[in-house]
Formats: sequence, C-alpha cells, structure tokens
Amino acid sequence: MFLDGIQLGTTNTFSMPTSVVGKNLIIGMAVAPSGTGPYSDSNLAPFIGVIDDVRIYNLALSTNEVQQLYAYESQPVVTLKKAVKPSFSNLYIGTNYQLQVTSDLTTWTNSGSPFTPTNSVMDYPQYFDVANWGQLFFRVQTSP
Repeated sequence: MFLDGIQLGTTNTFSMPTSVVGKNLIIGMAVAPSGTGPYSDSNLAPFIGVIDDVRIYNLALSTNEVQQLYAYESQPVVTLKKAVKPSFSNLYIGTNYQLQVTSDLTTWTNSGSPFTPTNSVMDYPQYFDVANWGQLFFRVQTSP
C-alpha cells in the first residue's frame, strides 16, 4: 500500500496514518466485503473512505513505478474560483467614497483606500474570491 507515493507496508498489514483526508491512496490488495479472507480477523476492518484514480494491473508494481505514477499524476492542477468584482453607478464625480464588505450584514469593514470617481459609473479595481455567491455583501459609503 502506498500513500502519496510513499510505501506504507509490504504485507497484508500496514500502518495507516491518522489523517488521510485529501491524500492519494493506492491500495494494492483487495478487501472481502463479507468479512472473510485475510481480513476476517476481528481486529481488522475494511477500508472506509473515498478512493479515486483506481488502476488495476495484472502484475505487482515496484516501489519506483508507484512513485513515478504518483509524480506523473501530481502535476499542477487548474481550478476555478468564484470571483466577485464590485461595480458602481450613480456616483457623484469628485465625492470621496469607501467600499465596505461584510459576511453577516451587521459588521461592515472598509476595503481598500477611499476613492474619488471621475465618472458616475466605475468598476472597483479588485476582485474578491468567494466560496458561494451569498458569502460577501458590499456597500459604498461617502467618505470624508
């Protein structure tokens, strides 16, 4: 069994790290769901969790081959984030404004420096990363 390309054991037993959440787990032996076979011992239990990127071979891979596969599949990954970019309209030219942000609609925090628009419509120059669309709320206040 290998975890992130590192061998955990070479027999039917191995030492599983306490935290494997989000790790790449390669299992090199089968677990009988009926509780029979090599895992019928009352002290052993089948693996309970999530496994992805499963491969089945008709031969045993060497430690070096497993590490090469792990390195190959550990290439950079592109993910997309939800980004919010505030836009303003009906601004008064020459008036100072301050963008404020909150996640609870109660406690507002100034974001960035106050700005003075040169047009009644403008996009804020910064994006905000959000996990879901209702996570952040924005308002613009006049500033001294």
